[in-house]
Amino acid sequence: RSSDLQSYVAVWGGESDSGKCTTGFVPERAARRVEINMADVPTFGITTGQRVAVIWDRHSSVEALKEMVQKTQGVVGDQAGVSVENIDQLIQSAHKESSFDVVLSGLVPGSVAVHSPEVLAEIARILRPEGRLFLREPVSPSVTPGGGGNEGGIRN
Repeated sequence: RSSDLQSYVAVWGGESDSGKCTTGFVPERAARRVEINMADVPTFGITTGQRVAVIWDRHSSVEALKEMVQKTQGVVGDQAGVSVENIDQLIQSAHKESSFDVVLSGLVPGSVAVHSPEVLAEIARILRPEGRLFLREPVSPSVTPGGGGNEGGIRN
């Protein structure tokens, strides 16, 4: 199995059969914290010359943030830029519209960023048309009162 599929199966459950997950969502596994080894972080299709924004939160590891920025800068090259923004300060940033080709948010190890509608609107504003957003948020199962028999209150 590829490491991506193994990670998917570890969180979402199921067994691999020709690269497909055969069983459904497993809330107990999704609630686990999944750490990212920066050596395994893909370049997200980032190419030379692209402008990238890395958004972090106060729970992010400083060392991991530095490593992610250095790795990203190595991919985009010296002529392009990597901007580092704290999620709590993003709305006050002075970035022009359509400033970035790629936005990486909540991907720094340790991050527990939850993206408010205002933060998502700002990301959409600074992301170029045809730009790409890679976003990660913590997810935990919740039980909806009167969940109608759905396991964990998950709606179909």
